[in-house]
Amino acid sequence: MMKKSFNKIMLVSLCDKWTSQVAYVLSQKLGMMFCDIKDLLEYDLSEKQAMEDLCSPEYVKKREKAVIKHYLSFENVVSSVESDVFLHNKEFEAESNYIIFLNVPNEFTQKNGSAINVITLDSRKKILKESADVCISIRKTDEDFVSEKIIEKLREIL
Repeated sequence: MMKKSFNKIMLVSLCDKWTSQVAYVLSQKLGMMFCDIKDLLEYDLSEKQAMEDLCSPEYVKKREKAVIKHYLSFENVVSSVESDVFLHNKEFEAESNYIIFLNVPNEFTQKNGSAINVITLDSRKKILKESADVCISIRKTDEDFVSEKIIEKLREIL
């Protein structure tokens, strides 16, 4: 693994709500800010359907790119991102972003993941593993336990 200088830690998995909870717990333990990128996008595009009706899907995509660019200016932050948003925005692979893919058991994804993530489980896992800086396989999904496992991994690279 190539060493990378980073000031942001981004968590992604195929269980988006759970990932956000893990990122929050991790941010508290590390004394860093927390950011759910889904919340940033929803705030900026709160009237997304109205915008699509009045403007165009291209306008909405342009706003999404602007929010991501703004996020990339953040420092000292632990964030979570929906797998779908991550997979469609290569900007997240910026040098300052340390991307951790939390590889949870298929049964957990089937129970807690979105329908699209369940349907495309194997292909999405493969893409996320290839895109992330590190992949941590998780068996026990307790947020506190997982955050400790991430901290152990971070100690290895620092």
